[in-house]
Amino acid sequence: MRESGQTSLSPEEWSQWTELTKKIQFVDGKIPLEAFYAWSESFYTVAVELVPFRLVNGELEILLINRRDPYFDGYHTPGSILVPEKDTNEVMADLIVRELGPKARVKYLQFAKYYETMKGDGLGQSPRGQQINLVYTALIEGEVLEGEWFSKDRLPANIIPAFRIMIPEIFNLAKQNFIIAALIAFST
Repeated sequence: MRESGQTSLSPEEWSQWTELTKKIQFVDGKIPLEAFYAWSESFYTVAVELVPFRLVNGELEILLINRRDPYFDGYHTPGSILVPEKDTNEVMADLIVRELGPKARVKYLQFAKYYETMKGDGLGQSPRGQQINLVYTALIEGEVLEGEWFSKDRLPANIIPAFRIMIPEIFNLAKQNFIIAALIAFST
């Protein structure tokens, strides 16, 4: 929705935009950060979120990564934007290698839920723009590259707003999914 006094592009500017958009080439799944931010502020993006858990003395802990950039300052889960020419499986494989590292083993991975994040600065919102988050839970063993492990009752206060609602809900979903997976494995 346009703010008062803001005008749309002229027909000539739309034509220029269309021609420039056709020239976009993703290199290693990326475009210049400034271009990504401009796109994100104007259009929906789709993110693949990996929510890693581990079991410690029978209790789940979640891996969160501290992030600082022009839009976010705080903890979040590992994630990546879905870009052309990659599907969710490829993005997830990249996330596991890039964010968890070679010593981490994924014992169980399952799609959990999607969240729609609206643009804004409030709880469950993102200042960067509207986004669909495809959330996958994973049970991890071994050492991870970065991040900190937290139990549900000791989550950090500075979780970025877009994740403050999602993370507690995903804890409950993960527990249910992991119990069901264990029951299925035990019964076979």
